[in-house]
Amino acid sequence: MAGVPFETVERLCTPATSAAARELLVRSEEFSQAKSEVEEILRSRTHGLSKELFRAWHKAIRSGTVPPIADPPSRAFAICWDRASKLASAEAHFDQCLQRELEIAREALHDSARTILPAYLVFAAEGLHERLSRQFSPVVGALPPRNKSERAHERTMLLYLQRICAKNDSLSAFGPGGWGKIDKQISGITLTPASGIAQRESFLERWTAHGAAAALNADPDIRAELSPRLHPNGRLDGDQFVFTETGETVPLDVHMIELLARCDGETPAYSLGLEIKLLEQLAQQNIVRWEVEVPALEPYAFDVLISDILQWRDGPTRKRWLDLLQPIAILPARFAQATETVSRIQIMDEACERLEQLGSARKTSDRFLYSATNPICEECFRECRFSINESLI
Repeated sequence: MAGVPFETVERLCTPATSAAARELLVRSEEFSQAKSEVEEILRSRTHGLSKELFRAWHKAIRSGTVPPIADPPSRAFAICWDRASKLASAEAHFDQCLQRELEIAREALHDSARTILPAYLVFAAEGLHERLSRQFSPVVGALPPRNKSERAHERTMLLYLQRICAKNDSLSAFGPGGWGKIDKQISGITLTPASGIAQRESFLERWTAHGAAAALNADPDIRAELSPRLHPNGRLDGDQFVFTETGETVPLDVHMIELLARCDGETPAYSLGLEIKLLEQLAQQNIVRWEVEVPALEPYAFDVLISDILQWRDGPTRKRWLDLLQPIAILPARFAQATETVSRIQIMDEACERLEQLGSARKTSDRFLYSATNPICEECFRECRFSINESLI
């Protein structure tokens, strides 16, 4: 359910140019075959041409043209002459169609891009929105010359338009999702979609949680608040710890065994009642996990980190990290409520800046079109009122 009609892409079609190009290919192939026949005659000793005519045809064939000499002496030369004339006519027709339709297509491309793309480019890679926005300003007079830079801009705009018109996307209002139901009371299919977006869901991408976790783990002041747990790929076996993947064992003393028995992933380190140095030793040996971890398969991973920090003891460490992370956590809700493109860009930029202050900004990829570098993602729901009879499934 792409968010932009296919007609947007159809406006960029160049049917006459495509037809002229196909005709040009046919004429080019025909001339190539006729030229080969003439070359074969010129290589023989029975071509029957005067020295001057032979040189003229030989030079013309090498350059891919035919000299304007009347009354060619054989059928092969006449055919070559005729096909060269048709090829020249096809080339001229192709050039005319291309110049005419290219101008129309470029105007349609710029018009569609100015109308559609600004809201979509909120989710684009850093710098791409600014670079393309310069092309969205109202065009005064003729379009800019189609030089190398302009072709690159137009190619990028075309790729984005193609994506949001044709790709089965799930990004924001440009790819709203919808649900249906199986209804035994109907005989076929019913579909009465409502216009617009019924519901928006905005959230921080998972990489933001990984970046925040890395920043937290770099702070030694938080370790006492974290709840250590046994390494998931190991087990206690009497007075030793066994790594199940390798079979490696680590001998344990009584104090270690007692401590590991209490490392349940729920008890903070400060309440374990033993020396922190012993816990640090076990963490260095990879026997326990004693760090901030991002929960697997959790779409709201950043919110889970905030929830964990709220369980810490009240103090300067807790306050410092809440002051850093909570302003980021509320940005998706602001983003969903914002309706103006400029406001959404500002919120996205604020998220990037705050994450950069944490040292967790994501590096920009060269793959502008598909790389998820933006911190906020949005999914939209559209009311489809779709029902289908069970027998049709």
